[in-house]
Amino acid sequence: MALDRRTGRADVAVVGAGIIGALTAWRLQAAGHRVLLLAERLVGGTTAGSAAVLRTLCDEPELAAEGLSWYRRWSDQVPPALAALLRCGVVVVTPAEAAEAATRAGRAVAGRSGTPPRRCDRAEVPGGYDPGAGVAWYEPDSGCADPRVVLLSLVRAFLRAGGALRLTRVRALDRIGDGWRLRTTDGPASDASAVLLAAGAATPALLPDPATRRRIHRQPVSLGLFPDLPEAGGARSGAPHGALPAVVDLVHDVLLRPVRGGLLGTLRTEARGRSFLDALRAAATTRLDRALPRPRLVVESEFDLTGDGQPYIGPVGDGLLVAYGFGGRGFKLAPPLTEAIALAISSGRTPAPLRRFDPLRTRAATAGPLDVLA
Repeated sequence: MALDRRTGRADVAVVGAGIIGALTAWRLQAAGHRVLLLAERLVGGTTAGSAAVLRTLCDEPELAAEGLSWYRRWSDQVPPALAALLRCGVVVVTPAEAAEAATRAGRAVAGRSGTPPRRCDRAEVPGGYDPGAGVAWYEPDSGCADPRVVLLSLVRAFLRAGGALRLTRVRALDRIGDGWRLRTTDGPASDASAVLLAAGAATPALLPDPATRRRIHRQPVSLGLFPDLPEAGGARSGAPHGALPAVVDLVHDVLLRPVRGGLLGTLRTEARGRSFLDALRAAATTRLDRALPRPRLVVESEFDLTGDGQPYIGPVGDGLLVAYGFGGRGFKLAPPLTEAIALAISSGRTPAPLRRFDPLRTRAATAGPLDVLA
């Protein structure tokens, strides 16, 4: 369904075409709403900086497992039939203290739908990754997504369903009557009955409440590519990208995911540019059983974080919702959470503010009528 021909008004405007914004926009458009998606660029911002590793050993194992299952069925839901999940396996390194207890929930959840993660001795960690003082677990049925493939497929599906896309930066939101006006850096303003802000680190500048703005912090993040790998586990340089597992090292703050012919690395550091590449190479080489070539910079971005590290979804005004604080975890959580957001908007009720997510509570929680789509 296209925008209202008489007024040009959308039922819902979604600001931000990252995984949360694009997936919510597609769900709402597919449900028959008039949706306008606004983004400064596609595959940018927090999404471009995400390692997009999908695993169950995390703080939200139920949601993560549901998301992982959704990506496995991607081609059945989002045409064309592309593989959104690279099933390469994931090595997760956790602190040694209480490692069994800390991972019990994730191992149980993973075991219900596939092979449960197994604890690895240092010598048997796939890919030769050294967990150091941490404990290594291997999830054979997990993997990673390609942000570019996923996002472009979603946007194409959204447009085929009749959605409208504007590649522009939203610079301000104004309340007008029973809706919102979105003023942009170029072209005319756009009107919508409801707005979802899912713009990552750019969200604070658009929030009307200064107190809400202060809850969001920015963390620099960079990605570097090791384009040509020496022999690793019998796989020669240029081998298919599934030859090495993804790595999420929670002890040393290193994330690696395989790409064709190499590894893409993320390191949580304040360093930028050349200093980041040096730090990434030193960290990855130390943790792997081989020296890595110098990486090249792929992207520099920023993650949006909250003070307690937990994402936030909730209303910040009449017909104005925000989803922020995912800090690169949006790919794991997006399938169930965007379903909850879309259902809440479609039913005419905003989701209650959510902090620590429970999938059943997320879907059931509503507070106050949205009064625009009911």
